[in-house]
Amino acid sequence: MTMKIIIIGCGVSGLYTMLNLKNSGIEVIGFEEDREIGIPQHCTGLVSFKNFTKLIPFWKKIVINKFQEINVVQFRNFKNIITLRLINDKVLLIDRVLFEKLMFYEIENCFKINFNTNVRALFSKNDRFYLDLGKEIRKVYADIVVICEGFKGVLTRKLLNIEIDRILGIQCDVVLPSDIAKKYTTIHVLIDREFSNSFFAWIVPINDKIFRIGVADYENVDLKLNYLLKKLNYIRILRKFGGKITLGPLPKNITYNKFVFLGDCIGFVKPLTGGGVLTSIIQAKILSEILKNISNPHVSLRIFEHVLLKNFSNYLRNLYSISKKILFIIKDFTLSKPLTVKVEDYDNQLSYFTKLFNYDNIINIIRNFHNILSSGIRSLIE
Repeated sequence: MTMKIIIIGCGVSGLYTMLNLKNSGIEVIGFEEDREIGIPQHCTGLVSFKNFTKLIPFWKKIVINKFQEINVVQFRNFKNIITLRLINDKVLLIDRVLFEKLMFYEIENCFKINFNTNVRALFSKNDRFYLDLGKEIRKVYADIVVICEGFKGVLTRKLLNIEIDRILGIQCDVVLPSDIAKKYTTIHVLIDREFSNSFFAWIVPINDKIFRIGVADYENVDLKLNYLLKKLNYIRILRKFGGKITLGPLPKNITYNKFVFLGDCIGFVKPLTGGGVLTSIIQAKILSEILKNISNPHVSLRIFEHVLLKNFSNYLRNLYSISKKILFIIKDFTLSKPLTVKVEDYDNQLSYFTKLFNYDNIINIIRNFHNILSSGIRSLIE
């Protein structure tokens, strides 16, 4: 008997799941609240070369820029800088909208997606699912519902009864004057409290004239972004976009009954940056491979949850706890001279901390904030 799947949310998680289920014999129907794939955009689009290119065969078509270094700076003291130098990896700036569209073109003749359809609530009875679409309650026969609703997490909160830490991020593609542009030839992460008290701001070169500049924080984000743009003497704003950034922590359960949850809606992201492209791809890849090889829906979901939580749960939860505290600490640090830290994998964010703490002056800073760090986190860092 053919397995039937409903996918709610056709962003990276949903589309990549469909892409991997193409030609599998599994029937898939998708629901997407927006009118068009990839729109509205809310993601900066930074991914690891080493890991992303292994999973996406058409990656060359969507790369906008490449970087070997990330500079972490205090805007008020530009010499107070930590350079993360990637040894066996690069950071790719990708066209996120084109990425999603190319995945859609691969599957549009295989699976049906209902656009401009917002699933407000749903429940199951036997092999039937009832979807509240506002104007109607639609009955759909299926074995599993895959929920990939992104940062909004409306259905996720209702079904799993969880709250995920989310922060607002707004960014612009901006033209900068040539004298300012020369200072920002690679990714810059700004950790000044005047731009973000709880997170950070960023400057990412699209080319030598246009830059993607953003701010994330819990409040007054638009005002802080405008303040940063004025500091950079921007010439003009080409476009502005953004949305909530999911930080975590990963919940204890990622399935419920016949529902499985992927991506940002359950905090399956890199907590230091909120990046969710690669983590969503990995999660969707694992789920689709299990579904293709195990025909029993109940068993496949139990195996998926076991694999994900066993391999990622502790790492992501610990990194979430560390990230919140480290971001608080480094906003006030002072270096006697710039530091360069060599890291091998852009996606292994825990390695950033372990590399940093090999330096005596950073260790002294951590000791000054001894009361902030729990003993469990201190031992993990050491």
